Amino acid sequence: MKIGFICTGNSARSQMAEAYAKYFAKLYGKQVEIYSAGSQPAERVNPYAIRVTEEDGIDMSAHYPKSIEDIPYQELDVVITLCGDAKETCPVVPDARMEHWGLPDPAK
Repeated sequence: MKIGFICTGNSARSQMAEAYAKYFAKLYGKQVEIYSAGSQPAERVNPYAIRVTEEDGIDMSAHYPKSIEDIPYQELDVVITLCGDAKETCPVVPDARMEHWGLPDPAK
């Protein structure tokens, strides 16, 4: 199974969702591929997002913002948008389950 978390900047929400999902998949022995991307990737991952995940023992220091074109987007089984802009602009993936989790922007 391939899961993608999508937001606008791929600098906080989707990065954190990717990091936590990978952590829990490993913890519970689940064989999934997890990605995150943005419709308009930022220059860097928000340092506060990195700090928050570090508090839980998850290292995101090597993460960087990615575009939808940088991940196997058309191969995703589940696409989860995390902001309204991504929900509106996210391309549809045939046969993928599309979900929207409207989360407030932690950078604001």
